[in-house]
Amino acid sequence: MALSLVMELWLSWGQCQHRIGRIIGFGTGALCFLALLIYTLFFALPFEETYCEENKLRAAYTEGVYGLCRHPGVLWFAGAYLCMWGMFGGWRQGIYFLLMIFWNYLYIIFQDLWTFPQTFFNYREYQKTTPFLMPNRDSIKKCLYSIRKQ
Repeated sequence: MALSLVMELWLSWGQCQHRIGRIIGFGTGALCFLALLIYTLFFALPFEETYCEENKLRAAYTEGVYGLCRHPGVLWFAGAYLCMWGMFGGWRQGIYFLLMIFWNYLYIIFQDLWTFPQTFFNYREYQKTTPFLMPNRDSIKKCLYSIRKQ
C-alpha cells in the first residue's frame, strides 16, 4: 500500500510538473503576444493623431509594424489566444479561442474592405504595397528598415 501511494504521488508530481511547465511556457508566450498587441494598438501609432484629434479623413500609418502587414494586431491577438489555449488545454476552450480568432478575422476583413478605405485617403495604395495579414520578405525588410530609422 505504501509503495502504491509513493508511486501515485510520484506520477502525480510528474504530471503536475509537466502542467506547470506548460502553463509557464505558454503563459510567457501569451504575455509576449499581449505586449505586442498593446504596443501595436497604442504605441506604434502616433498617439495624438490617432486617438486625440477629431475624426477626419487622414493617411493610413504605414511605418513600423504597420509596414509588416496591414493588420499586425490580428497576428498578436491570434498568437495570444493560441498560447492561452496551450495553457488551459481542452476542446471547449479551444473552440472558444478559435471562434474569437475567427470573429476577429471577419472584423478585419470588414475593416479592410469598407471602414479603412473610407477613413484613410491612401488606403488603396497601402493595400497594394503591404500584405493583408501574412508578412512577406519585402514587408519584413520594410518593417525592420523603418524601425532602425526611428
